[in-house]
Amino acid sequence: MNRIVRYFEFDESGERTGRQLIIKDHTPKPLPADGAEWRLDTDFNVGDELLESSGFREVLASALKNGHQVIS
Repeated sequence: MNRIVRYFEFDESGERTGRQLIIKDHTPKPLPADGAEWRLDTDFNVGDELLESSGFREVLASALKNGHQVIS
């Protein structure tokens, strides 16, 4: 069973770039921006995000359909 996880993108200096990756946990990650890296958000909970964010339902649907969704 695939679960949905979130990664934050961090640049070379360790600062967040503002991009997030919502992805099925065993799907290959798309490449981050040049010099950046994806870091797993261990506190992410899909249920909580659905309750807190009005636009997350569409993001989740896209991630389930396509395997991942990058949010800028």
